[in-house]
Order: sequence, then structure tokens, then C-alpha cells
Amino acid sequence: MEIITIGNELLSGATINSNAAFLCRQLHQAGYVVDRVTVVGDSTAAILSSLIEAFARTDTVIATGGLGPTVDDVTRVAAAEYFRSDFAYNEQIAQLLIDRYGSKLSSIKDQATLPVKAQLFSNAIGTAQGLLFKEDERLLFLLPGVPSEMRHLAEDYVLPYLREQRPTAARSVRQVHLHNTFESAVDPVIRDLQKKYSSVAFGIYPYPGRVSVTLSGEAAEEVEACCEALASAFTGKVFESSDGTIEAAVHQRMIEKKLTLATAESCTGGAIASRLTAIAGASEYFVGSCVTYSNAMKERLLGVSAMTLQEKGAVSEETVREMLCGLLDVTQADCGIAVSGIAGPTGGSGEKPIGTVWAAVGMLGREPLVWLMKGPGTREMVIDYSVTRTLGELYYYLEK
Repeated sequence: MEIITIGNELLSGATINSNAAFLCRQLHQAGYVVDRVTVVGDSTAAILSSLIEAFARTDTVIATGGLGPTVDDVTRVAAAEYFRSDFAYNEQIAQLLIDRYGSKLSSIKDQATLPVKAQLFSNAIGTAQGLLFKEDERLLFLLPGVPSEMRHLAEDYVLPYLREQRPTAARSVRQVHLHNTFESAVDPVIRDLQKKYSSVAFGIYPYPGRVSVTLSGEAAEEVEACCEALASAFTGKVFESSDGTIEAAVHQRMIEKKLTLATAESCTGGAIASRLTAIAGASEYFVGSCVTYSNAMKERLLGVSAMTLQEKGAVSEETVREMLCGLLDVTQADCGIAVSGIAGPTGGSGEKPIGTVWAAVGMLGREPLVWLMKGPGTREMVIDYSVTRTLGELYYYLEK
């Protein structure tokens, strides 16, 4: 199976190829193997060439993009040429678009003129219909490039169709998510596990402050045993998450424990709060955030003493302790996070180089956890790592 993503915006770097990532992930979880992903521009000749090459290697192709009404949307033309299909005006689709968007929609004629050899997949949230060409053993799915529309059609039509018409052997897929762990520490463990569990396929996916490992195989019992062995090798670092992120894990834990949370952020500039509130339902536990970037705001909002800031500095154990204490007092939240550091690219010193970050997590009536971390790389990397690491420490703090 191959995927072709179409669009000049992908080749120019103006748009991230999220469609390919989504399709690969969904197909992998369904037990299908994607052998290749190709990116081509909005050119009939380039798309046609990519189809010819793809079908020389495989019998199933999913293509995204180029189905809209603008001059650069030529995917239907290329596919129709490959399958030698004429076009015809589809009255039913035209009426559907009129009912949904009104008769003044300028693209009705274009979007309702479709290849006669293609089966239609109704797009409930856009104007471009999904298309399926079938000839001999070859299947070509054409999906819109708009991510929300592509996902809708992939989940509602493409995957169910493949399961029915191109069933694959049942495949067990598990994931193990590791906090405050690096790829270099995971790799030797995986190599040892491969010797014992030879039928299990592994994928290691590193992110700032965490690593996710995907395990898959046809023998569910072996995948499960391998998963348990991997988790036991990293006791105290494994977290459960609906999407692999530590913020989703914290979200679930806060709701389960019926606790509230507030954050006091300096160098992260509200990034912790942003990560948490990006998840629907965060209002069940998240009460607010104080972005105390300056020393004056640390004093005024959180009650950090001027003496502490003068003698120890804003980036210190003492300061984040006082930030946390003031935060819990001001917000009356059950739990709190405080972070202060030097994200760079300027502001570092010999004693406190760029990447130096102090953080604290705590609860009312309980000794807080305070630690020093060294964020790697650029300003963005330091912030990203600090957010992930801090949320991970809170996750385990709540477990104790």
C-alpha cells in the first residue's frame, strides 16, 4: 500500500504533511503496511507519473489533495486519465451542495463534475467528494487535502472499505510511553527484547522529555509479554496516555483524583497552561495560571520575597519554592506547578548557563518536589523539554 500527498504547499514547506502522518498511523493500527509515501506538486503530469509508478509496485493507493475547485486542483483529471474515465455532471451532488451551501456557491459546477468510473464517498463537511477508482485488483482512493475532511472520509469510508474488501491478518498494537527518558537509553533495552521476542516489531519515537515505543505483531500474547517486559525495565517512568502525550496523562489523573491545579510560569511563558487547556474538559480541574515573567510580578502576584530574588536570583530553588507557596495561597488550588529558568539564547552565566531551569510541584499540606533540570538546545527546545518534564514530575507526584 502506498500514499500520495499532493500539493505545491507541501513541497514548498508552507504546510506540514499531517495527512500522511494520520493515514500511516491509522493504517498501521488497523494492521496494514504502508510501503511508501510520495509527495508531488499540483501538476497533472506529475500526479499521473506518480500513479503509474505506484501501481507498478502496489495494488492499493490513497491520494490526498487537489480535489478542490481552484486552478491548481488537478488530481481528478490525472486519475481520470490514468483510468481512462470521462467526466459527467452529477445532479445529486450538485443538489446536495446547493442544499448545504446555497445556490450562489460558485464552485458547484466544478465540484459536481466527476469521473464517471469513480465511486463517490459523500463529504459531510466540505465540497469535494471522496472518490474510489477500481480496476482489476487496483484501488485508488482520492481524498481532499483539508485535514479535517480527509480524516472524516478516511475514518468513515476508506478504513471500513479496506477492512471489508482487503482484510489483513489481525495485528496487535501496543504503546509504551516513557517520561524523562531518552532514545539512547531505550535502544539497548529494545535490542535485548528483540532477541527474545523476534516476532514483535518495534518503533521508537523520541520527543523532548519523553519517548514512545510502539510494539506490534500477530501474536497478541507475545506483544503483551514484550510490552510488560519493556515497562518493567523502566519502572517509575511509564505513563498511561490517550494520545501519547504527558499532558493527556495529567489531564486524566487530575480528573480521576478530583483535584484542582494552577501554574506559576516564568521562562515557559504560559506554555504549561496552554498544553493543559488545549485538551477539552480541562476546566474540570484547571483553575488558572500566573505568568510571572518579571521579578516584580513574582513579588506582587506570588509573594516571592525581594531578598530571595536579590540573594538567590529568579532562577533558584528558593524562588520556585516561594512561587509555588504563593500560587497555592492565591488560587486555593489543590496542586501547583512553579517554573523559572533561562531559556536563552541570552541571559546565561557561568553559574547558571542557558537551559538552567528550576521547577517545583506540590500540594497543600504535603512536601513539594523541587528539582533542577538542564534543557537542551534552542530556546524552543528548552521550553518544550521543561514543560514535558514538569508535567511528568507532577504525574508521578500525584501517584505517590
